[in-house]
Amino acid sequence: MRRKLLEGATLVFFTAGYPGKRFVFERARQLGVKSVIIEHPNSWSRQLLAEGVIAKFIPIDMSQDAELVFQQSLQAIQALGEDPLTLDADGIVTFCELSVPVVARLAEVLGLPGHSPLAVDKARDKHWTRAEMKKAGLPSPKNTLIKSASELKSAAATVGFPAVLKPISGAASLGVKKVVSLPDLEASYAEVIAELSSLV
Repeated sequence: MRRKLLEGATLVFFTAGYPGKRFVFERARQLGVKSVIIEHPNSWSRQLLAEGVIAKFIPIDMSQDAELVFQQSLQAIQALGEDPLTLDADGIVTFCELSVPVVARLAEVLGLPGHSPLAVDKARDKHWTRAEMKKAGLPSPKNTLIKSASELKSAAATVGFPAVLKPISGAASLGVKKVVSLPDLEASYAEVIAELSSLV
């Protein structure tokens, strides 16, 4: 039944993931899905169009401002309805955790199925998630939000050791450190700030 629903559907993939994800697009084609990839212009996935694996490749510079990426993606998805090869998008997905918020916004604006942007923001912001868990009466480990190095002693007193230092958002355990003492916390905090600053 679900396979029949996919046949003829236009599915937008916001980012293509790494080349190992090729099988997903090949399987989608076998199921009759018209795949559209929104990705950086020099992505490995661009070749899938020439090979007939996907219906359309939409090049968008993912290194530009997030709002520009959102607006350009929105316009491109809206224009799919005018293309007889794709017609209107039936869904939008992503392989990349960092792209989940923009995909949620796009789905909401386009009236496509997906998570609400607010739910995504709450789930991705670790401090907000813990606050929601506490509000719902669910157990949550001791935690505190650290906004600057001047709050490290207070955080250590609130949480104790051993502890885990974790950015409020991110993916793949980026910036996550186990700390066992105040000097360890101070050194790890400086490392995490430097690491995250280099990504912006």
